[in-house]
Amino acid sequence: MHKKLYQYGFVVYALLFVMATLFYRERTIFVDIAYHLFSITREGSFAFQNYRYGAAFTQLFPLTGYKLNLPLDTIMFMYSVGFVFYYVTCYWICGTILKQYSIALTLLLSQVLFVTDTFYWIQSELPQGLAMLMVMTALLLSTGAHQGLKLAISAAVVLFAVFFHPLLWIPATFIFLYFAINREAPASKLIFFGGFVLFFLAFYLRQRLLTAEYDRNAMKGADNFLELFPWTNIATNRVFLRDCLGKFVWIPVSLVAVSSLYIYQRKWLSLLLVIAFSGAYVLLVNTTFSNDMPAGFYMENLYLPLGVMLALPLVFDISPALQKRRLVLPMFGLVAATALIRMYLAHDTYTTRLNWQRNFLEQHAGEKLLVAATPPMMDTLIMTWGTPYEFWLLSTTERDSTASIVITDNIEGIEYTHWERMSFVTQWNVVPYTELPVKYFKLADTVNRYKVIK
Repeated sequence: MHKKLYQYGFVVYALLFVMATLFYRERTIFVDIAYHLFSITREGSFAFQNYRYGAAFTQLFPLTGYKLNLPLDTIMFMYSVGFVFYYVTCYWICGTILKQYSIALTLLLSQVLFVTDTFYWIQSELPQGLAMLMVMTALLLSTGAHQGLKLAISAAVVLFAVFFHPLLWIPATFIFLYFAINREAPASKLIFFGGFVLFFLAFYLRQRLLTAEYDRNAMKGADNFLELFPWTNIATNRVFLRDCLGKFVWIPVSLVAVSSLYIYQRKWLSLLLVIAFSGAYVLLVNTTFSNDMPAGFYMENLYLPLGVMLALPLVFDISPALQKRRLVLPMFGLVAATALIRMYLAHDTYTTRLNWQRNFLEQHAGEKLLVAATPPMMDTLIMTWGTPYEFWLLSTTERDSTASIVITDNIEGIEYTHWERMSFVTQWNVVPYTELPVKYFKLADTVNRYKVIK
């Protein structure tokens, strides 16, 4: 059953590849990815942030394009589809190479269960890390390989997996406990449990020795988990519950289905595990950001480990029950179809912001600008710190001339740079034109200074 579903999974990834092709500009001319492309083409090397070296797999695509001296538009395309290629490669390793079809399906299901806006905000190391976590789990569950070789490969994968995202320990703990209480114990308990112990140890050491200031500040918000008890008046909770009636609808449906089955089968430990982890994790995310409502795509990204916590019991426990009524394939198709429809419909938000930037470029052709963001601008752009990199990509690839434009909610912080004539100004720094490769930065205006618009 799972092997057949696994084969159908490649159709889903093929359709995701098509969408990544259609919307490659929406996916790359967007905050973090635009910044990564700026760093890669400026430095000619990886653009790692906060010690998240796992991003090497996806950044290899634009970096290769840069090394091959390919056009900027081609590099953007490679970056967009490269993410799908990375995920389908992890899927292929889990299924075709390691024969762990159930783990491969868990990976796929976790990526389509409620993903919507994060299809366009692609840079996050969290979903990349979750995919590697699935590869790690499949490897530790696999049989037939030489134990010494398997142990060596497992150790290498485990050690690499810790360099993705600081939240990975939570879904890893869930996976560990799920198989610890499951009747179908792993083939090699020593390797399976030893591999996860190594992961937790390496993860702890990584957090102690290589934690960036960004991650330390983000984790401070976790103190709100206890301080805001009983969590009844939190805006992020209300938004999450609202989304559970819309784009997140498969979350409550899955939770009810899994809970009902466990109650019927009297699997009380499994029921406690799913309910406790799912509820606690959502509350942890929502209370951490209770004082500052981030953009919807950012919150959705943080919820992604919940997809693994639900996908695992859906694949291992719910699908055998559905198979008796021949409902597995229809349900799998329904979840995948609704995901693709959601993702496609969500493009309007990101296409609209792209068209707004095109119109802005048309209205201010040839100008170097420092612009104070207005509320209508913020509603369309969502975030503004990436605008200099976004306008660089858009103007260079579509107008064959690089625009120097910053739209910011902190105009006072960068207004002093308006005298710069031969520098590319961003919200964080000033980069001399001489440090930018002329193939990818076509900066002809070295006379006029920046115009300030408040």
